[in-house]
Amino acid sequence: MKGSVAKVLLTELAIPNNGYISWPQRLEYLTQHYPGKSLDYLICGQTDNLFQSAKTQRIICKERGKIFNKIFGNRFASFGNALANIAANHDFVIVCVVDSTKLKNVLYKFLADKGLQSKVKLIFYQCGYSYYFSADEYFKFKKGITELILLSKNSYQYEFARYPETPYPVHVIHNPINHTIFTPLEPGEKKRLRREVGFEGATQFIWVSHDKPVKGLQVVLEAWKMFYTADKKAVLNVVGVKREEQIPGVVFHGKIPNVQLPNWYQACDIFIFSPLRNEGYGLAVAEAISCGCLCISTFAGGAVDFFKEGEHGIGIKEPNFLESWAAAFDKAIADLETFQEAHKNDYLKPPPFATYDEWCANFIAIFENIEKRLS
Repeated sequence: MKGSVAKVLLTELAIPNNGYISWPQRLEYLTQHYPGKSLDYLICGQTDNLFQSAKTQRIICKERGKIFNKIFGNRFASFGNALANIAANHDFVIVCVVDSTKLKNVLYKFLADKGLQSKVKLIFYQCGYSYYFSADEYFKFKKGITELILLSKNSYQYEFARYPETPYPVHVIHNPINHTIFTPLEPGEKKRLRREVGFEGATQFIWVSHDKPVKGLQVVLEAWKMFYTADKKAVLNVVGVKREEQIPGVVFHGKIPNVQLPNWYQACDIFIFSPLRNEGYGLAVAEAISCGCLCISTFAGGAVDFFKEGEHGIGIKEPNFLESWAAAFDKAIADLETFQEAHKNDYLKPPPFATYDEWCANFIAIFENIEKRLS
């Protein structure tokens, strides 16, 4: 409608997603379930998944393949056209592009070619720690950005020091935790769950991620071999990875949908977070903390913003060294009883991290503040 401002979320991923990627879930909540103000439009990748929203209109776009792109050019043409159609019916459009630099760059060129760059205010939501751009890549990336959203202050400080200029306002919004499912159990309920899944009689470690070298599983497994002896009565549960190799004290459980992860955290004692890089936020360790686990975490990237050594567990500042992990496994077992006693009433306390509703309010506020300045 003329005389209005449209608020748009744009992602090449399908929303709703398949349940194995964490960050689309908060976008799904924002556009379908958040009781407060929401966005006017969601432009997303192709999907047959049901979308129900009284506030947000979903527009599904098909990304063209590589061959089409080579012959005809812009494989994101349908995304640009969808945005142009929205812009035709509004005085201004505030659009947030989620974590795709290729899509953002193509979209900005499209807007410039159509003469819409002054009408469309472009927010970029960076879901990783850094893209580690070269100077030329960064010059291309920063063009057209109105405001930038990062996951941590640690990421902002790194970007500010790395690049020659940061010519736009920056917001830091920590990832939220779904506290309806990621929550600590009352001690008696935790014991019941452990009996139910057969976790009694041993200290249960858990590692959760994808089987990528950068996630650090191989380092953790080699460190486990150094640490493990049968008399320690410890089990390492590896979730998200299916391997055939036999390692004493290690059980590979394969892929688990995100919605089932809380029970795994709640039934286990010690969570291992082992990325060999700067993670954007470290959502898995925040979820494990929220479920009452003592955590052993790479102390880098976004986790630096929130991980408190001692209170939350053990920080690993040199995650490539096997000795650091092996020593942490022993220390975690030694500290576990004291940790659990100190945290036995956490189920009665307020959530330690932002809730989905708090995150949605902070996210929407960025759009609203831009809208106020436009008027």
